[in-house]
Amino acid sequence: MRYMAVTHSAQIIRFALIAGLLLSIANQAFASALRFYNLPQQDPHTIGSITAIQQDHQGFIWFAGSNGLARFDGYDFKILQQEDTNLNSISTNSINDLAIDHNSGYFWLATYWGLNRYDPRTNLFKRYFHNKDDANSPSHNAILKVVVSAQNHLWIATQGGGLNKLNLSNDQFSRFNRQNSPLQEDHITSLYEDSKGMLWVGYLNAGASQLRLNNAGTLELIAHYNIANNSLSHDYVMDFQEDHEGRMWVATQNGLDRQDKNQQWAHFSNDKSAPNSLWSRAIVDLHLDAQKRLWIVDSTGRIYRVRHDNGDFIRFAPEIEGTANHLFTDAQGGVWLGLTPSGIARAHRYASAFKNFTDFRPGKALNKNTEVTAVEEDKHGNFWVGTQLSLNYINRYNGNIEQSYLHDTSNPKGRRGSATNGIALSDENSLWVGNSWHALNRLNIEKGEFQHFLPNDNIEHDLKNRQIWSITKDSQNQIWVGGHQGWLHKYNPHGNNFQAIQINTDYNANRIMAIYEDRKQGLWIGTDNGLYHSESLDINKPFTRYDHSSTGRLVPNNDSIFSILHDSRGQYWFGSNGGGLYHWDSTTQTFNTYMMKDGLAGNSVTGILEADDGALWLSTNKGLSRLDPHSRQFRNFTTQHGLPSSTFSQVANKRLSTGELAFGSAGGLTVFDPEDIYQNTHIPEVIITNFLLFNRPVTPLEDNDFGRPPLLTQQINYTKHITLEHHQSVFSFEYSALNHDLPEDNQYAYKLDGFDKEWVFAGHRRQATYTNLNPGNYIFRVKAANNEGLWNNEGTWIHIKILPPWWKTWWAYGLYILFAVLIIATL
Repeated sequence: MRYMAVTHSAQIIRFALIAGLLLSIANQAFASALRFYNLPQQDPHTIGSITAIQQDHQGFIWFAGSNGLARFDGYDFKILQQEDTNLNSISTNSINDLAIDHNSGYFWLATYWGLNRYDPRTNLFKRYFHNKDDANSPSHNAILKVVVSAQNHLWIATQGGGLNKLNLSNDQFSRFNRQNSPLQEDHITSLYEDSKGMLWVGYLNAGASQLRLNNAGTLELIAHYNIANNSLSHDYVMDFQEDHEGRMWVATQNGLDRQDKNQQWAHFSNDKSAPNSLWSRAIVDLHLDAQKRLWIVDSTGRIYRVRHDNGDFIRFAPEIEGTANHLFTDAQGGVWLGLTPSGIARAHRYASAFKNFTDFRPGKALNKNTEVTAVEEDKHGNFWVGTQLSLNYINRYNGNIEQSYLHDTSNPKGRRGSATNGIALSDENSLWVGNSWHALNRLNIEKGEFQHFLPNDNIEHDLKNRQIWSITKDSQNQIWVGGHQGWLHKYNPHGNNFQAIQINTDYNANRIMAIYEDRKQGLWIGTDNGLYHSESLDINKPFTRYDHSSTGRLVPNNDSIFSILHDSRGQYWFGSNGGGLYHWDSTTQTFNTYMMKDGLAGNSVTGILEADDGALWLSTNKGLSRLDPHSRQFRNFTTQHGLPSSTFSQVANKRLSTGELAFGSAGGLTVFDPEDIYQNTHIPEVIITNFLLFNRPVTPLEDNDFGRPPLLTQQINYTKHITLEHHQSVFSFEYSALNHDLPEDNQYAYKLDGFDKEWVFAGHRRQATYTNLNPGNYIFRVKAANNEGLWNNEGTWIHIKILPPWWKTWWAYGLYILFAVLIIATL
């Protein structure tokens, strides 16, 4: 049997996953929220077009393909293919279907060259071939489908030989065809056993039959369905699936059909223009997940989820390499796609929560101009987004850039300046835009015209410098503008001018980066050189300064403050440029600092927003952080989780009217509902996946030294005891936590009882090696945590017995004593 087990570094997996996600960001941002990534390993392509996916009782994911069988442990693929000289290998690499008998643990594989039974414990295949002279054999070698029945037999669909039943207790075959049963055709394309034990048989050209196996062992026809009796949309049946209400769904080459409990049929055709309709009429796969959701795959690779309340579909168009032709959900709810001509994709449950807008070019969805510097929401829920080069109006519902403004000196009423430093709507038709050299622009949205505001030393009530870094509208609809050299401005709409103060002339080199109104209508100002507070929205009221030299309780250790929040519990939070996050409880007068060493993603915090659940979301220079204010625990999110960039260096964030949060990064704008953020609560199974002796993998039944019994009689993941000779002194174990959500972040710890006094925390390393151990009994234990640090402390174990050399065995010592006695007796 051809056997390959190829390892891949976490860095390769991480890079390819991120690259795959970035390719799909633009289109996925505006489609229904489900994003997929291609598994980066080359090995899945070895087995060709994926025809079936299953999960075994240990948690491994198995893929059957047109060119072999593969097992996946979250990191590596074990490839099983036919080997001419090995009769215990699979009969052919062309696999049409895969079913697991969870009672016996056997795998059943339908191939174009016979039926195969695979024993994962021994890694051996048993082959069943058609023999025209033996009635106790399959009726045909071209096997298309297999179904493990609840009645302890296997249903086998053939391409031209009808239907077979294999009794799993005695390996006896029964054959059914058009001549001896109610079958309508001998070319069977699909099989399904429903919750009542009825067998559904789909044909190539004759629709579908509903059958019952009676006590005499013969088939009875319950009903036959086809185009002629208006039951099915087409007579080529691709798949069946019963839903949680007991309704049967039938996939055909020309439409999707559903039989209700009252035996009435509903037909679903395609309508490309309707977003909640089918795109293609040809349906190739149906699947019901553990949450009772029905999934559909069509011939174009689009997938759908049935909305039972609406009776229609949520449509997804995965942006992946390859075309989906099979869908599977694992025990943890992960969604897998089998692809043609080859490959595997999986839904990224973290990335699916993030809607990313990464391209800011009129009429386009992609552009290199991606760093977002400011964001505002209008009454329609659409976005004004400022970047380093442009100002853009984005329709959030379709992702289109409906208006874009660049620096334009040729138009007297055009925009001045490229980079956008702060934007704010003063009303539905007026947008204020800041720039680091061209000061302020005010856009008349309806006319598309800009009014320009520049400092004029000859006018008292005017801007005081050309550099604008922040703009805010307060609860009284007043526009505040933060400039350079500590200048704070408040717009006077009656005179169309500004009142300005320099909040601290002793620190005149500082930019005003944050202007924030708290819940008491006090005003907070964050600058490069300190934090300022006024108890009023009156610009003439005095400000109190807080910095590292302050004598009170509010003493930031870094004077550069970029973000401010007064949360719903009355707590104050301040984000610094390099000094982390500050928390001030004004009631108890306590002050705390949180930095990377405490779990914060990065020490520069450019944005702080509060979600509906009271959690704080923070944009940093190294990703997004979620802080639970009760437990004070952080969860961090980066490009690995689906963000377009981990760098949030600009003050660009907004809590939206929907409760969603928006953050601008170097890679674009990210919008998400905090309630949609996935949290992995699955405690992973831990499996020993390989045993190596002197760095060479040991396989079951392999010859041992000096004619001794094999070290392994079955696969290492089914083995609990190993006996080694004393000279077999260098051995290793490889292991895996079967968590498929960001597996590169799984953590491990191992211990050899009898040798290690404490657990060895190995981080992401998945191998433990021991050398030159003394003879005796040991137990190797390994435990693991998933990507979010949730540990399986029970883990798994294996007993190792190391035999002494012959001269240290009990019988050798017996001989020593006997010789000694004889010597003494002769003296």
